[in-house]
Amino acid sequence: MSEKGNQAVKTVSFMMLITLFGKILGLVRDQFLAAKYGYSTAGAAFYIASQIPRTFFDVVFASAISASFIPIFVEYLQKYGKEEAYRLANRFITLISTATILIMVGCILFAEPLAWLFAPGYEVETIDLAVPLLKMLFPTMLFTAVAFSFVGILQSLDEFNIPAALSVVSNGILIFYYIFLNERFGVYGLTVAFLIGWAMQAIIQIPSLHKKGYHYRPDFHFKDDGLKKIGKLMLPVMVGTWIQPINYMINARFASQLSNGELGVTSLGYANNLYTIIVGVFVLAIANMVFPKFSRMTEDKKEFGLAVRNTL
Repeated sequence: MSEKGNQAVKTVSFMMLITLFGKILGLVRDQFLAAKYGYSTAGAAFYIASQIPRTFFDVVFASAISASFIPIFVEYLQKYGKEEAYRLANRFITLISTATILIMVGCILFAEPLAWLFAPGYEVETIDLAVPLLKMLFPTMLFTAVAFSFVGILQSLDEFNIPAALSVVSNGILIFYYIFLNERFGVYGLTVAFLIGWAMQAIIQIPSLHKKGYHYRPDFHFKDDGLKKIGKLMLPVMVGTWIQPINYMINARFASQLSNGELGVTSLGYANNLYTIIVGVFVLAIANMVFPKFSRMTEDKKEFGLAVRNTL
């Protein structure tokens, strides 16, 4: 195997280890949630409140950010250099953040109908608690949009370790809260810790971005050819990524109408988290590394085909 191939194997292996560690921490986090709250009203309210913003983000952006932004960002790097590529990144992040904020504000205004939409079988007191928690957690949509965009920039610049460690940081913050602060601050404090954990996913990437020479500056020049290209790629990708979040919403609705709705929705969430361990460790780790490389090979079909065969 070539030196380049050995390096790729080492990178993927290290990413898998970091991702696996983050997923294990996620299981520990869920164990603490179950131990501290079980299937109580507070536990069920927090669980549905934490899932709704992520489901909305997955429907609108999620994978579309990396799948659409990375190819065009890489194209700009190759054709125009880092300075122009970084300008494109600034415009993209500004556009995504603006759109996310508008969606977030609308969701906050209609938090109660959204809670009933996802969990029509919940008791009234559970929804009454879920609504204020949901309003507090909608800003995670913005943090996720920024974090995913930063991940796209770093992966395009061949930095994979920090993006792979995002869940380690957020899960670590929640575990710390469960151990040391939960008894004092309860479910509202847990909601704040969750918010901080998601914000940290964006913040911890900033030093690495600075080392690469990237500094975010708001740029509202949305009439940009690069953004138009990203938009054309994003629409079909968005449609493809709707399947999983819509499926979750349907499952949650049915689960909430079982004999014990809170038990059904929470159990479904725990089972889904177990499933994502396999996908996150053994699939996404490889995909996250090879996708930026594939984006650089679009004009060299021979090299692209060889890279695909080696990946498989």
